[in-house]
Amino acid sequence: MTHNIQEPIKLRRHNRVSNTSRGDGDISLWCAVIERALEDLMLHPDDPRNSLQWILSTRTTIGSFIWVCEQLNIDRHAIVEHNATRIRYLLHLRRG
Repeated sequence: MTHNIQEPIKLRRHNRVSNTSRGDGDISLWCAVIERALEDLMLHPDDPRNSLQWILSTRTTIGSFIWVCEQLNIDRHAIVEHNATRIRYLLHLRRG
């Protein structure tokens, strides 16, 4: 199964989510969460519930951006870097 979370991010076939006896449905769900967060950055920059805080958070609890990336064995820094221009723009807007 192929998951597209913004190029150049690639998922490895073997990952911790499937090691916990969950399947492709869980992988697809968490990929969709990341994809939605990135969409929200692009489509709804002024929304106070914007996903920017979630993406930039240093939390490592279940459901956090860091946790999701770790479960999927994807490089969270690559996602942030790939979207750096938009993230910098949104941070600039928030600071006024």
